[in-house]
Amino acid sequence: MNIENLIKNSDLTPEQRKEKASKAGKASVKARAEKKILRETMEAALRGEVENGLTAIQAGVNSTIKRWIETGDISILNGIRDLIGEKPTDKLETTIKSTENQKLASEYLEALKHGQGKSKKKTD
Repeated sequence: MNIENLIKNSDLTPEQRKEKASKAGKASVKARAEKKILRETMEAALRGEVENGLTAIQAGVNSTIKRWIETGDISILNGIRDLIGEKPTDKLETTIKSTENQKLASEYLEALKHGQGKSKKKTD
């Protein structure tokens, strides 16, 4: 949000702010409607037959797999994996019950973010 816009809007009367908000709301509704039409049109086109009884989606999938086999490009395989919902998660999920352990875990995660979480060898 731009602070200058906030300052400009603070000088408006309540009626002016209401009118401005109304215009913004109408523009938002129009933009969402246009995006919906575009999305529905694209989905219909993708479901349509393109060749040999295949839909555009099926033809695209076949083309993608063929390209991956021909090139061996691992990024294509990763894209396929992500698309079918097999992307490895980037989250660590755990349950920590004690407050003390929660604090230690938070401190450790913060240290990891700053590159300080590597284990150090104990010296005598």
